[in-house]
Amino acid sequence: LYCLRHCTLPGTLQTVQTERILSCLPQNLRNSSAYTAADMINALCIATQFDSPTSRTYFLRIVRGIALEFLEEATSARDRICSSPCERLVRGGLCVVNAHLKRGKKQTDLVVHPGDQLGVFIPDTMENRGVQAGDAVSILPYAGPYPMSAESLDRNMIEATVTNHNPMVLRLQDKTNSDLLAMLTEPLEGNVYRIDKLANRMGFNRQLAAAVAIASPIGDPRIRDPRRPSPKLIRAITAMDESIEKVLKNSHGGQH
Repeated sequence: LYCLRHCTLPGTLQTVQTERILSCLPQNLRNSSAYTAADMINALCIATQFDSPTSRTYFLRIVRGIALEFLEEATSARDRICSSPCERLVRGGLCVVNAHLKRGKKQTDLVVHPGDQLGVFIPDTMENRGVQAGDAVSILPYAGPYPMSAESLDRNMIEATVTNHNPMVLRLQDKTNSDLLAMLTEPLEGNVYRIDKLANRMGFNRQLAAAVAIASPIGDPRIRDPRRPSPKLIRAITAMDESIEKVLKNSHGGQH
């Protein structure tokens, strides 16, 4: 946020770069409160190049909404981890406890080997939606079947994505951190973890990609971008933002 405000000129970032920055929005809420996220999105929209003020207004409105929804879901997941006993979370399919992590077939994959699940019977096919492929999960040290303290969660949470459900295979958000991978897979007796379901990062990234496709500047008209809707459809989608931009412009002119 400091770099965006003090080190970045307006209109210098491409929408693809802005998308990459927002897709890294952490679920550790000590580092990403709703107020900080809103300020960062405002600064990003100023620093990003758009072909019209309407596109910027549309992008700001949509991205602010989906980011705050994502952070609200992350807050609910955090409260669940810090307040619910592990047995209840395991029974609901939202947590795996006493798990050892081992290297998978790929260098960045971690295979979860669950230990004793507190006596809870977990069938192979569960009707309720627990942790599924594509979900974002947290990796936290497991010290017992008790709620995790907020301080420990903020200090130790590692985010990963589930790439396979049975057996559960994880891929870290930070794929290049070899020291972290070595620490997680160190074959020690007490090196066990709990895996908890987090907010839906896949849904957030898909909505973000759709907003980027609509708000990005138009490139070469002879080259068709399969992700981008037709100009007429974009005009219809952003019509409300065009009206908002006119109102803001008129009110700004009236003040001066």
